[in-house]
Amino acid sequence: MPLAVDVRKLARRITSRVGRRGSEYVGRWQSIKMEALERDDHACRRCGKTREEIGKEPDVNHLIPVRAFDDPQEAHRLLNVVCLCPSCHSTVEHQAEVSGLEK
Repeated sequence: MPLAVDVRKLARRITSRVGRRGSEYVGRWQSIKMEALERDDHACRRCGKTREEIGKEPDVNHLIPVRAFDDPQEAHRLLNVVCLCPSCHSTVEHQAEVSGLEK
């Protein structure tokens, strides 16, 4: 028996999520991201890989997820972010999912 899908409803849900995600990373995000990169010397705080070893800037990861805040801009605080290489970022994300603390 085929699964009935309301395409319009699904499209609205996807659009609203995309819109919310985009609006979360405006405001002070870029300046906090740059401050974190400078504070962490453009290196992963978990394994120590440098920007040169990574081949790009490390990711800037929120310790407390943006979605945990009523106002996403409150998540963009220097004390709430840490620089991670893509490998460590993936590991940290996976550990959060396994422990039930999804980002």
